[in-house]
Amino acid sequence: MIFSTNMEPNDLMDPAFLRRIPYKLETVGPNEDQFRQIFSRVAESEGLTLSDEVFRFVVEELTVRNDYELACYQPRFIVDQVLSSCKFKGGGFDMRQDLVARALGNLFAKPSKEKPVADVRTQVTAVEQAIASDGDTQDIAAAH
Repeated sequence: MIFSTNMEPNDLMDPAFLRRIPYKLETVGPNEDQFRQIFSRVAESEGLTLSDEVFRFVVEELTVRNDYELACYQPRFIVDQVLSSCKFKGGGFDMRQDLVARALGNLFAKPSKEKPVADVRTQVTAVEQAIASDGDTQDIAAAH
């Protein structure tokens, strides 16, 4: 049986359960040179060329701007996203920075943006006023 996770083992199970798993292997992500090799091979396998500019952009976005570690699955994900964008747009296949940026935006889930409390209160107040005045709430949407 093989367990695989990106979570800390102590967050997953108690020490007694961990002792019952006799062999544990830690896998680490690639260094930048290995990441480049993986990315280049994946791109080439799909007929794309990975430019130095796009590679630097990806590494900068992942490691500096978003504080993510490089991982072996990321190049395939990015290339697949770029190919899907190219197919959707009906143009030629190209590893352009704008398409790569869109792929990176899909790589990790982002927290949802909540509406400011003031906006919610304003909407509730408008509903309450409409109901109090004539019971009709149809014009509220047009006002906001």
